[in-house]
Amino acid sequence: VPRIEETAKIREKLQQNENGSVLLVFGPPQHGKPSFLCHIAESLLSQSTPCLFYPAISLNEGLLKAIQEDFCWVTGNNNTIQEVVAKLNTMLETINTRLVIIIDGWNEMLNDALSINEHCKRLQASRIQIILSATSPSLERLLKDQTNNPTYIADALEISTSKIQNLASEAIFANKKDRIIHIGNFSPAEKAKAIHIYQEAFNIHLRNNNVLNNPFYL
Repeated sequence: VPRIEETAKIREKLQQNENGSVLLVFGPPQHGKPSFLCHIAESLLSQSTPCLFYPAISLNEGLLKAIQEDFCWVTGNNNTIQEVVAKLNTMLETINTRLVIIIDGWNEMLNDALSINEHCKRLQASRIQIILSATSPSLERLLKDQTNNPTYIADALEISTSKIQNLASEAIFANKKDRIIHIGNFSPAEKAKAIHIYQEAFNIHLRNNNVLNNPFYL
């Protein structure tokens, strides 16, 4: 079920921050963040925008190492990550486009999740945009360091310490200027479409219950 409003928001924010940025997709567990990001990746690729997609749980040696290995595998050259990033920037400048790197499930990283901050900082370039996703309850530990200060990603998102707490508890959501996208319950139209799809797929009848506003229950 496409999240039409949220898709429009993330496209707008990518355009607004075309010269390099960090965006965050957040929401409760089991509300469809991976599906949403897969849809965004497919949409970007259909528009000839290069895209890299990494489940955070697979980044055992970090984001930079994963990018280095992928490019070395494709090119056959054993380049350092510094050389890979330099070549990436040159290619993106030459073809006049941007690269979008999607890291899904940041909260699921098995090793030091805060290391993503340093890796994103090193990837900061005019042609590279990064989208991360995480569950709402995990934001306090992901967007604050060991001394309870905002991390690099929190600063890049322009999120204060007090706002991190509110986002984690879902007391407030994003406004138009924020670089964050909330994936929550279905809208009435999305719920109706989801119910229709499930009824057709499984040959069952579902009552139009308010509990089905929550994607988890489907």
